[in-house]
Amino acid sequence: MNIKILVLIMIVLLVSVSCTRDELQNDNCDQLIDEPYNFPVKPGDPEWSNLETDEERFNAVQIPESILKCLTDEALLQTCIDYPLYFFFTASSDTDPSTGFEKFLVKKFNGLQELFERKNIETILLDRYIAEDMYSFVERYNIFRLEYFYMFLLRESVISEWKEGQVYDFIKHSLDKYDTIKKESPPYILRYSGVELIITYLMARVMLYHKFQPFVDYYNSMGFTNEALVPLDKRVEYARLFIKQ
Repeated sequence: MNIKILVLIMIVLLVSVSCTRDELQNDNCDQLIDEPYNFPVKPGDPEWSNLETDEERFNAVQIPESILKCLTDEALLQTCIDYPLYFFFTASSDTDPSTGFEKFLVKKFNGLQELFERKNIETILLDRYIAEDMYSFVERYNIFRLEYFYMFLLRESVISEWKEGQVYDFIKHSLDKYDTIKKESPPYILRYSGVELIITYLMARVMLYHKFQPFVDYYNSMGFTNEALVPLDKRVEYARLFIKQ
């Protein structure tokens, strides 16, 4: 083999190994794990009934560090969606729905902490949000887990990284999801479930963060202190205006 070609192959291999190490963020990883973590103990298991406190339950569903850092972005995202204690996102009396998500999930689950530290996770989340069919998701899980998944996009660390085109795509597809729900006929699946509230709340937060001026002016003129206080019809009205401009 030509010596130059051999050297080139060796360089490519070294770069590939280096990139893999960077992606893994852990020198102890031999390879990426592309399957979601299977929580060994879950609600409904016999062992779960032996856990007496919330602290014990939260500790039981942490991801081992040796696995956490080796999960691919997609496997980690799916693991977080499958999180057994997801329902704690509702455990807050605050009008801002992100409060319970941050306080009872992000602060307590190392999977979500790791997820939001990953590079380019804002793009991966947006792509999954756009591609995920709401009805298929609810059929696999339930409505509350769909709302929990949508909470992933509430974080400033996510929406702050979106470029102009991504913001447009998010608003457009959110309106599509909203319109699909509103056009449902009995028996309703998502209509009146609260999913449309989360979707419109997301749109309001994104428009406010990315300074869509007509919405910012309206928000300030009304003296709102968080996006949850904006009437649903106004969230939709300004989102449609955003798409037209």
